[in-house]
Amino acid sequence: MDCGSYIKEVTDYFQEERILFSIRASSSETLLLSAGNCDHWEKCRINNQDLEVSSFKYIFGKHEHRIVVYRTITNKGQLSAFTKDAKKYMFLITNDKVISNEEAIRFYNNRGNSERVFDIQNNDFNWKKMPHSSVEENTVFLIIRAIIHIMYRWLVALFSSVVEGLDKESRIKKFTFRVINIVAKFTTSGRQQIMHLSTSNLRLIHLTHQT
Repeated sequence: MDCGSYIKEVTDYFQEERILFSIRASSSETLLLSAGNCDHWEKCRINNQDLEVSSFKYIFGKHEHRIVVYRTITNKGQLSAFTKDAKKYMFLITNDKVISNEEAIRFYNNRGNSERVFDIQNNDFNWKKMPHSSVEENTVFLIIRAIIHIMYRWLVALFSSVVEGLDKESRIKKFTFRVINIVAKFTTSGRQQIMHLSTSNLRLIHLTHQT
């Protein structure tokens, strides 16, 4: 969960119910001072970003938990009064004592990946505007739009191999600009309609004729 759930009552509840949790911890003077005193830092690369990670024990609420801290070099170069370096520190609090520091960060980042899926569904596939008044009909609408998203992923992966500036993660807006908005003309030859694209991209023309 994000730092909105970084509350003692929340972590106490999970701990007492024996539920493993991973929560973004809000940066504070205490955490920064503790991070500055960490001697052992491990280097890793997560999401194309070079990080240094470490961890320390931390009492929060009624129980002792584990703080996973990771840092990156800032662009400003301004020294911190607490850590005595020019680095940005981020914190996770967890009661999982087995998972490694790097695994804890990767696990938490999956939350952001899930949020991104919902963002795409809401804005690209109209989940945020329910068309019906009944739960049953709206449920069918959500499922159909999710299926369309899967089909779109297959389609954009296909076209990304022949269209410059398009990749497998491109949103619908970019796909529309790069592919859909290309001017085309239809002619009839031998009782068949032939589409002529206004582009010099022969690979795209060939792919479009195939699909």
